[in-house]
Amino acid sequence: MSQKRILFTPPRVGVRSNSAGDLVGGGMIGSAPTTIAALYDDLEGTSPNSGNIIHGEAAIKTFAFDPGRSCIGYFPDASKATLEQGVAEVERRFDAVIASFSNIIRTRVPEERMEKEGAKLDIVSDYLERLKIPVYVLGIGIQDVPEPDKVWAPLRRLLLAADKHARLFGVRGLTTEKWLRSIGCTKAVAIGCPSLFAFPANVMRIAPPQIGPGMRVGTAGHIGAAPRKRASVTMLQRIAGETTADYVFQNDLFPLTGGDKARPGSYDDATASVDRSFIEPLIRRSAKWDGALFRGYYFFREPGRWRTYAHDRDLYYGDRFHGGVAFLQAGRPALIAGKDARVSELASFFDLPHIGVDEAAQIPVADAVADRLGKASLDRFKTTYVRRLADYVRACEAAGLEFQNRAEIAGGLNG
Repeated sequence: MSQKRILFTPPRVGVRSNSAGDLVGGGMIGSAPTTIAALYDDLEGTSPNSGNIIHGEAAIKTFAFDPGRSCIGYFPDASKATLEQGVAEVERRFDAVIASFSNIIRTRVPEERMEKEGAKLDIVSDYLERLKIPVYVLGIGIQDVPEPDKVWAPLRRLLLAADKHARLFGVRGLTTEKWLRSIGCTKAVAIGCPSLFAFPANVMRIAPPQIGPGMRVGTAGHIGAAPRKRASVTMLQRIAGETTADYVFQNDLFPLTGGDKARPGSYDDATASVDRSFIEPLIRRSAKWDGALFRGYYFFREPGRWRTYAHDRDLYYGDRFHGGVAFLQAGRPALIAGKDARVSELASFFDLPHIGVDEAAQIPVADAVADRLGKASLDRFKTTYVRRLADYVRACEAAGLEFQNRAEIAGGLNG
């Protein structure tokens, strides 16, 4: 059987989409920025939140496709073609589309982003409503839970279009599935976040970490001055003071650096590291940080480099879900802290080790790790994981998707 020509959209995997000479934009890898400002500019067209690269690449790492004739990119928009021309071009070039999303269901969108974000969702809806080739919509989840009659119009349109037209409408968890029923979506099925299924054999190799002050910990969170970040900062201060820890920035890097983004040498693309002498005074000032700080600071633009880093650490303990998934993909245990619906939904769906941020701020790191990442906890997670993996494979294959490495999938299912 010939492999499918697949359009993977939107681009989130360390390449910058462009529109050079084609209706369906191709991509370019990033440049080599040496400042935070240049790094931010280079992320235009993908996402300044680096956690998106972990779930954004999952379908590419999981499903079989024709590597010479598939593409990462956006649907053509009205600036490049009429909608009819765009639909015809996508149908000519591809056998299927996989559209990967994240926690897009939320009560509000910042006013300054509504027009731009709404236009993006409307373009996807336009194609979902018209394409005759199979479209697979994966990864949608809740950030928080809007009242059914107060859903943002472009979001409602997208969700209903996915429910009506997608060959598979896979969502992150049971809370999302139930909420979608309340707005009239009947075909959405809870199958989890695709990022958890990209490297199942590594996930099944996770073992309890050795506990002690020398634990090499990767962490992430929300460093800043806002009151809502206070618990995360307190948790991070505890991790920095009680372990040998690095901090992996996501989109919190950019507001933190503010007017200092253009400082030469603040970012090293070769090592994905943020300069300590540059960032630490900003952390202390912005977060009113006392005490020990971190051994190193990173911002990853490439998922493989992130996993390589994770593999060289003992565990993850932090307040960013996909920061923890990078460790799971590399075969390292992760204790994920959180206080919103998206984290609790995914953690409960997989029985992932989880702790509330407020609790994490109050108890010693060693106690939290011993309690949440012990053998019993990890065995419970693996048991649930095997069941969720089997459901995921069954749903995807029934919808016509094939997996790249069925042997590794079988290995995960067999434990």
